[in-house]
Amino acid sequence: MNNPGIHNRWHAQHLEFVGSIDFDGTPMGGMYFELDVGAQLRNAEQAINEQLIGGLVLVLLASGLSFAMARTSGAMRSLRAAEANFQALIEQSPLPYAIFETSGSIRYSNPAFRDLLRKAGAEFVLDERYNAVHDTRIRESGLLKLLGKGFADGPITVRPFRYELVDAEPEQDELWIQAVIFPLENEALDAPQYVVVLEDITASKLAEIQRAELDARILQSQKLEGLGVMAGGIAHDFNNLLTPVQGNAELIQKLAPPDSNLRDFAGSIIRASTRAADLCDQLLAYAGHGIQTKTATNISNEVREMNELFRTSLAKKTVLVQELSDGLPPVMADQTQLRQIILNLLINGSEALDDKPGTVTITTGVTDLSQEQVQTLLPASERTAGEYVYLEVRDNGHGMDEETQEKLFNPFFSTKFTGRGLGLSAVIGIVSNHAGGISVESTPGVGSTFTVYLPSTPLPRESTPGLQTASDGGAYGGTVLLVDDEESVLEVGVSVLESMGFSVITAVNGEEALQIFRTRHEDLVCVFLDMLMPSLDGRETLTEMRIIAPDIPVVIATGYTSSTVAQSLANEPQVIVMQKPYQIADLEDALHRLSLTNQDEEATA
Repeated sequence: MNNPGIHNRWHAQHLEFVGSIDFDGTPMGGMYFELDVGAQLRNAEQAINEQLIGGLVLVLLASGLSFAMARTSGAMRSLRAAEANFQALIEQSPLPYAIFETSGSIRYSNPAFRDLLRKAGAEFVLDERYNAVHDTRIRESGLLKLLGKGFADGPITVRPFRYELVDAEPEQDELWIQAVIFPLENEALDAPQYVVVLEDITASKLAEIQRAELDARILQSQKLEGLGVMAGGIAHDFNNLLTPVQGNAELIQKLAPPDSNLRDFAGSIIRASTRAADLCDQLLAYAGHGIQTKTATNISNEVREMNELFRTSLAKKTVLVQELSDGLPPVMADQTQLRQIILNLLINGSEALDDKPGTVTITTGVTDLSQEQVQTLLPASERTAGEYVYLEVRDNGHGMDEETQEKLFNPFFSTKFTGRGLGLSAVIGIVSNHAGGISVESTPGVGSTFTVYLPSTPLPRESTPGLQTASDGGAYGGTVLLVDDEESVLEVGVSVLESMGFSVITAVNGEEALQIFRTRHEDLVCVFLDMLMPSLDGRETLTEMRIIAPDIPVVIATGYTSSTVAQSLANEPQVIVMQKPYQIADLEDALHRLSLTNQDEEATA
């Protein structure tokens, strides 16, 4: 048997088999079958496709995962870098940062914060035990209330506050701090926390305080200067009023019979007018217009020479302690006014004891003051740094509050019921006239300390020349020119001078006086000039007269003038400056010092 007829055919989706069966060449039959392979092919193709897609997905997933892992790794590195930068920023920041809880406990602080608060003292420790609420050095309740109360949003600036230092440098015992506080936004926090940012503003705050103090001193000095002008004007008018009162009273006492009651009445008038003149002198001292004769003076010696006066001037229960330095450099001072400073300060300290047992201590010494230190003294003026001799009066009396200290040197201000308020006002005027200054420290219930500083001088101490008095009742001769714009002063002046034996020519101002002087100067033995007059004042009139007659003796009477002007006039030859009101004895002494002797002295010479 053979199968020569067998053959097959492939189709797209199936396979055909066709053949015949022969026996000895004879066809016995045929055979045909068809194999359908489409489903298998489709299944195989689907399986292959699924495998390809799965592999592709796996490749994509692997690639995405690798990319995501790469990106996550980079983000982590960036995050760690950002955190490191932020940590370094806070740790290295010069601004002090800290995180607080509302209880006041600290959760974090950077080095700048710790360094700032370490200035509080060597024993200060800033750790988890620190609590701002319990820190008594903080002098600002607002910050603590804000921490405890909390707030919703936004930063809040706390007003500058003081932070007291202990065991610190002597020149700095406190910090001035500006604070900004804001809530820390973090959902992971169990309790609210707040960031506190501090700024050390001590330098600017102290400069602000110093400027305010300087402005206050300048304002006080301007006020004192204004009051001084007013006080000087009042003193001038009163002195002009007192001059005829005292002059006429002396004439009555001089001319009345020895057994007449008029002499006693006149004596009472003279004593009252003298006390009134003393008040005017204190006003002039406050205004800086008193007559001064400055000599090199040792302050310690002046205090010792006044001991007897202290015993009668201070309260009986006052214990006076003297701590006087020997070998002090001299100061150029008017001895009378210097003693007035000493006595007024001691009496003020004694009265501060309120008639209770207490101590008043007077101390003298010498010190060097810097430019900054002299600027803190009252009254505010241009002073130079250098060596100053000081006089300190300290009491343990009732002390003064700030309001009282601001009015302390005002004329007629007094805390005492019977006080006149001129003692300390005269002191500051005299001190100012001597190019010095004064400082005041006082605490209520503790006491007060007044310290007067006067510039030292290299000159040796000089003694004050003694005054010589002319013989009482002596007669002078010659013609004098009396110049004053006050009619009452002219009237009493004429009476006094005529009682002394002079012939008197009068003038009511400087211009009239010059007209008379140009024609009569050869007949005149002396000129009596008022200092303050309309048109030409006494100084200008004197200058014109000296051109005509350089050696003419001149007595200048003043109720109010600058001490500098008075001092310069007193230094001129043949010039005597007298303070109104003056007594006849003062006038006779001035004439004697001008070498104008009375006739009785010439007769007995």
